[in-house]
Amino acid sequence: IDLFAGAGGLSLGFRAQGFSVKGFDADATAAKTYERNLGQSIVQTLTESSDVGTATVLLAGPPCQPWSRAGTLAGEADRREGLQVTTAIAIRTRPAAIVIENVPELARSGRTYLDGFISLMEGAGYTVHEKQLNAADFGVPQNRRRVFVVAVNDVEFKFPEPLPYRVPVRGAIGRTASREADDIRWLTPTMDEYINRYEIASKCRYPRDVYPDRPARTLT
Repeated sequence: IDLFAGAGGLSLGFRAQGFSVKGFDADATAAKTYERNLGQSIVQTLTESSDVGTATVLLAGPPCQPWSRAGTLAGEADRREGLQVTTAIAIRTRPAAIVIENVPELARSGRTYLDGFISLMEGAGYTVHEKQLNAADFGVPQNRRRVFVVAVNDVEFKFPEPLPYRVPVRGAIGRTASREADDIRWLTPTMDEYINRYEIASKCRYPRDVYPDRPARTLT
């Protein structure tokens, strides 16, 4: 079961490992993208009382905006915060493993809130593992750091080791990097202002540019 499934990244990864996956996401645009990426429909309702069925693994990528430096920073007060929904469903469905990913700020400014979730999972008999991972260490041509919280019940688990190499942008898009699409849309002033605010907040050392010989910066 994949809660807050979005475009289906977690679903695709687990399906590639032989799991059948059922996605849930209330956002209509995300649902269309998920259906195109996975070739299967998604359930467009998700609340604490949602009947999600049973699952060996419960995946959850709750919206990051409540915790992200580029978001609201409203934390648990943000109506989009989804850890409470995830907790309720996890305790009710009792999967063998629970995998949650979010921005690193959840483990910083949201430390107390995250610790509350971990305590609930430990109280329910789970062993909880937590680690910040960078997608660039695992073959993705983009620096994208996320905190992963994995709770297991009678299952052995350890985080994977980083690969001994990194894939540069060139390795992903090659000769297409210099092409312009016929229907290309240039940045509007509003988009430009948004990106500028993001770069200031995230202290981008190499703003805007994507360099072919290294993984890209985090793409919003």
